[in-house]
Amino acid sequence: MLLAAVPATGQDAPDWPPLPHFSLTERSGRTVTIEDLRGRPWVADFFFAGCQGPCPPLNRRMSQLQGELPSDVRLVSFTLDPEHDTPAALVEYAKLYNADPERWLFLTGDRAAIRSLVTQGFRQAAVDDPKEVIIHSLRIVLVDAQGKIHAWAQHDDGPAMARLIAESRRLVEEARRLERLRGFPSINASLNALCGVLLLTGFVLVKRKRIGAHKACMVAAFLVSIAFLACYLYYHAHAGVTRFRHEGWPKGVYLAVLGTHTVLATLVPFLALVTLHRGFRGDVERHRRIARWTFPIWLYVSVTGVAVYWMLYHWRPA
Repeated sequence: MLLAAVPATGQDAPDWPPLPHFSLTERSGRTVTIEDLRGRPWVADFFFAGCQGPCPPLNRRMSQLQGELPSDVRLVSFTLDPEHDTPAALVEYAKLYNADPERWLFLTGDRAAIRSLVTQGFRQAAVDDPKEVIIHSLRIVLVDAQGKIHAWAQHDDGPAMARLIAESRRLVEEARRLERLRGFPSINASLNALCGVLLLTGFVLVKRKRIGAHKACMVAAFLVSIAFLACYLYYHAHAGVTRFRHEGWPKGVYLAVLGTHTVLATLVPFLALVTLHRGFRGDVERHRRIARWTFPIWLYVSVTGVAVYWMLYHWRPA
């Protein structure tokens, strides 16, 4: 089988969405998914072991990157000939390049899934022509800790590779900074959940005419909301925007929930302050009138805050 390469130059990648979910087999036999690679930047290349043309220089460059890249950066090689490049075959192939099994992964699996990932996810060339020539990109692709393509470079383009290595170092520092903030999304979701519990408890208490306990619950809910707002602003000021990882109908659902949550969340501080103020002044009738609006909006914002967190960090649509 012969190989023809598609020429490419080093460049920054456009603002594409994160890579789609994949589940492939590493040479060790373990399953590797996109989720396993999140949290640290990584570089990818595309090859097949039977190639006697540009693939050996490509993977020699990857081998050199083991020493040139920060230790936090992983290397991932995707075979384009999975029928021949079985896990056992990739074990022997990886030995040719002194590939560290803990740091440099060689992935194989379903041919159609790999081709779709390479062409639709990475936006790189990978095709078979009638003469059994595998035509594919010789780019090395830099992926950030969130699974988003950050940049690429032709493996033999020295200046472009130098820029890619420099960018990888910057991404490592960014990933370490995000690691220090990793607990904030869970904290924010917990604060939203606690606020929802306090609101429901306060609702039950007022129905039972336990006004003092009702007031305490609603004040506590307001303070929890203030704590959430402070944590939310601090996190996003340092971590930036967290992008939704899926496309299609899941993204539509996410955007619908996020949109209503965001719009109504802007009303909660005003509504809550006015409602609390009227309650503590003893203006019962006016307090009840505004509370009929404040309670469902505030509760909806609290519940959808948890839903947005779950969809961003834990949802795995089929």
